[in-house]
Amino acid sequence: AGQNPLISDQMEHEPSDVDSLTKQLNLLGKNLECSTFCIITGTEFSGKTALLDAHLSRSKVTKFIRLYVTKSLDLKTLVGTYVCSERLGEFEWKDGPLAAAYKQGYLLILENLESAKDEFYQMINNSIEGALEIRGSKKSPKHPNFKIIGTW
Repeated sequence: AGQNPLISDQMEHEPSDVDSLTKQLNLLGKNLECSTFCIITGTEFSGKTALLDAHLSRSKVTKFIRLYVTKSLDLKTLVGTYVCSERLGEFEWKDGPLAAAYKQGYLLILENLESAKDEFYQMINNSIEGALEIRGSKKSPKHPNFKIIGTW
């Protein structure tokens, strides 16, 4: 853990280039074995999502959350918020996708990461370092299987 590997922009390949795809899949798998966070970069329509889907289909990952990041995505949506419960006048905490993945050991896929607000990056960094604050100042333990893959 600790390092933030980057799968580079070498993703511009022909769909029939099986060797290139195999190399990219192997690189992605190796990076996720030794790190909590990985970013796949490439030009628009270069196959980043297809690479992720291929990785998911050949890996043992069965629990993942996929989120498309936009500028309108706020931290409450990402971490969680209080929602109305079934009892009148009561509220209960509902984890957002980051908190759920963090606590339950899911893979969190963040597509279009370059569109995020600055505070979004700090929240992701806190989760990678095991210092995610959930419900105010309460820090929850990070599940050992928690991982993030972002596309840029």
